Amino acid sequence: TISPANPTTSSSVTILSNELLQNGDSANGGNLFLNGADGAAPCSACHTISEERLVGPGLGDVYGRAPQADGYQSAEEYLYESIVSPSAVLVDGYTDVMPQNYGVDLTDDEIADLNAYLRSLD
Repeated sequence: TISPANPTTSSSVTILSNELLQNGDSANGGNLFLNGADGAAPCSACHTISEERLVGPGLGDVYGRAPQADGYQSAEEYLYESIVSPSAVLVDGYTDVMPQNYGVDLTDDEIADLNAYLRSLD
């Protein structure tokens, strides 16, 4: 189960439009996932591209599993919130250990690229 901490007061998901989030470059997102960028650790340090658990939840089929209710308009919004404000959304059974700097260290385009890559895993 994935539960937003407080979706009714969470406003960071409105920073990027769904259009930008839906038009990212999945190849660059894959590179960011594997290698990180500009002080942002690679996602692959804690997440797999299957549904297998590592430190964090596996991200295979994450778009199919991302909530489209509970205050989120789309999987893109949920994943954006998870990247830039990871403490706002915790998956049951996991602790709040995800780095908090992705919203600062990654550009909007890089976040959109990560979103595109995660969408390609479905």
